[in-house]
Amino acid sequence: MRKGIIAVLGAAFVLAAFWGCQSAEMTSAKVYIQQKEYDQALIQLKKEIEKNPTNAEAYFLAGQLYGEMDSLDKMVEMFNKAEELDTSYRAEIIKWRRSKSAEAFNKGLKAWKRKKDLEKSLEWTYMAIKIDSTNVNAYKNLGFLYQQKQMKFEQEDNKDSAQYYIDKRIEVYRKAHFMDPNDEELAAILAALYTAENMPDSAISILKPYIGKAQNPKVYSAAADAYDQLGQTEKALEMLTHMEKLDPNDAGVLFDIGVRYYNMEKYDEAAQYFDKVLKINPDDAGALNNKGLALFNAGKLDEAEKIFIELVKKKPDNPDYWEALAVTWAKMEKGKKATTAFDIQKALEAGDKDKAKKLIKKLNLGITLD
Repeated sequence: MRKGIIAVLGAAFVLAAFWGCQSAEMTSAKVYIQQKEYDQALIQLKKEIEKNPTNAEAYFLAGQLYGEMDSLDKMVEMFNKAEELDTSYRAEIIKWRRSKSAEAFNKGLKAWKRKKDLEKSLEWTYMAIKIDSTNVNAYKNLGFLYQQKQMKFEQEDNKDSAQYYIDKRIEVYRKAHFMDPNDEELAAILAALYTAENMPDSAISILKPYIGKAQNPKVYSAAADAYDQLGQTEKALEMLTHMEKLDPNDAGVLFDIGVRYYNMEKYDEAAQYFDKVLKINPDDAGALNNKGLALFNAGKLDEAEKIFIELVKKKPDNPDYWEALAVTWAKMEKGKKATTAFDIQKALEAGDKDKAKKLIKKLNLGITLD
C-alpha cells in the first residue's frame, strides 16, 4: 500500500504545474509525500484545511496518509469529508476503504484464531465495517462473534444478555443477506436463527428462492428444520431428499430421512434408509437399532430378531437392546426367551452383572459379558 500512495501522489505532484495555482501548504505537502516524510506532509495538509476547509484534495490526501499510518478513524473522517466536497474522489476512496477494511478484518480474524481474544476481534471487526459498510465478510464475522457472546452469557445463565446478542446476530445477518443474496450459506444461517426463535415462517420466506436451485446442503437442512417446526413433516422430508441428491453418501442426512419415514409410520422406507447408513458406516449401532425397530413395526419379525441378536452380541451391556429383543421374542411367541431377555434387561439396569451373565449364558447365543 505504501508503494501505491507514493505512485499516486508522486504522479500528482509531477502534474502540479498544469493544475494552476495552489497554496504553498499543498505544494509543501506533496513535496513531503514525495520524500516519504508523511508526518510533515500531514502538518501542511492540516494547515491547508484550516485555511481552506473546502479543499477536497487536502482531505483526500490526508485520508490516504492517515490510512498509511493506521489512524483509521481519522482516515474515515477525512475520506467522508473529501467525498462530501467532491464526488470525483469516490472511486479512489472506495479502493482505499476496501483495502483498509480487509486489513482490519484480517486483524480481527487473527485476534480470535490465535488468542481467542473476543473483545479485540470485535474491535477490529467494528472498524472494518466502519471503514467499509459494504464488507459482507466483516458482517458475517460479526455474527459469529456475537454468537460467542451469546454462548458466554448462556453459560452464565444470563438470559437477557444472551437474547440481546441473538437479536444482534439476526440484525447483522439480515444486513449481510441483503447485501449478498447469492450467498446460500448466509441465507441458511439467517433462516436457522429465525427457526430457533420460533419464527419458521420467516425462515421459509428467506429460503424459498433457493429451494430446488441451491447447491449448499445447509439451505435444505435449515428448510427441513423450519418445516418440522411447522409440523409439515412431508415438506421437511422433501428438503432432506434434496440434500441426499447433493451428497448420496451423507450418512447423517440418510439417518435423518430414515427417522422421518419412521415417524410417518412408513417403516419399510425407514428400514431402507437405515440400511443405506449401515452400508456407509457398518458399525453404526443407532442405525442398526432403528432398522430393527422399523422392521419390527413393519411386521418383519424374523429380520428384526436377527438385528437385535446382532446388537446384543455387539453391546451385551446395553439394556435397551435386550428389551428390544425381548419384545420381539414376545411378539414371536417365544415366551421363555422373551422372559429371560427381560430379566437380563432388569439385571443390567440394576447393575447386577453377575446375574446378567448367568441369564445370558442360558440363552446360548455365544455372548460373553465382560
